[in-house]
Amino acid sequence: MKNLNFGTFNLRYDLFEAFPTEASCIAYLESKRWKNGVVSLYDPTSKIYNRGDGNYLCKNTGKNFNVRGSTIFEGTNLPLRKWFMAIYLICNHKKAISATQLAKNISVTVKTAWFLLYKVRRTFNNVHLKKLDGEIKFDETFGGGKNKNRHANKKVKNSQGRSFKDKVPVLGMLNRGGNVICKVVKDTSAKSPLLF
Repeated sequence: MKNLNFGTFNLRYDLFEAFPTEASCIAYLESKRWKNGVVSLYDPTSKIYNRGDGNYLCKNTGKNFNVRGSTIFEGTNLPLRKWFMAIYLICNHKKAISATQLAKNISVTVKTAWFLLYKVRRTFNNVHLKKLDGEIKFDETFGGGKNKNRHANKKVKNSQGRSFKDKVPVLGMLNRGGNVICKVVKDTSAKSPLLF
């Protein structure tokens, strides 16, 4: 497996080996989206004609469509290879990746990288997880960093430890061997209802 080092982050070539062309990306998406054959986005009962350029024609409506339709990839001219690499980097970066870093890694403008980050993160937020059941572990933490590490003009007076003045309480729940849910909560008292 070949790796290219970009500072502290290793950009793996195996993704580009798996998807060497735009056509391979399209074929992969089609295999995941339409396991039993292409279905029209406009009329699921319609006969489909393959136009041969990655687009399909819905016979009943006369409209063209492709595998990008009704997905986060729809309406963008960005190649799917760059989309796939962006998703790979966002999911595998040890800490949150910035738009500037993403732009450098996939050779796009910062504006495009910001758009990609927004679309991918919004998609992840809209994923509906199953309810947790069985053995569940949970704990809270406070996001916001230590007051002592802040610049003098950004320090908050009388703020130490679990203070709510400058930190946000976050509750995390782990289903043993399964899903994790994290949510910002108003407080961490035992009487506070968990509204998941």
